[in-house]
Amino acid sequence: MRITVDETRCEGYGFCAEAAPHLLELDDEGELTVLAERVAPEEAA
Repeated sequence: MRITVDETRCEGYGFCAEAAPHLLELDDEGELTVLAERVAPEEAA
């Protein structure tokens, strides 16, 4: 599985970064950063 950010839908609340902090993080301006583009199958949920 691969992670990408749909900038048109992301509202910067941080729910995704909170759910998967080892994969995503919000910067100081609320922009989402992908820390790991590929996700192992066991982490897909």
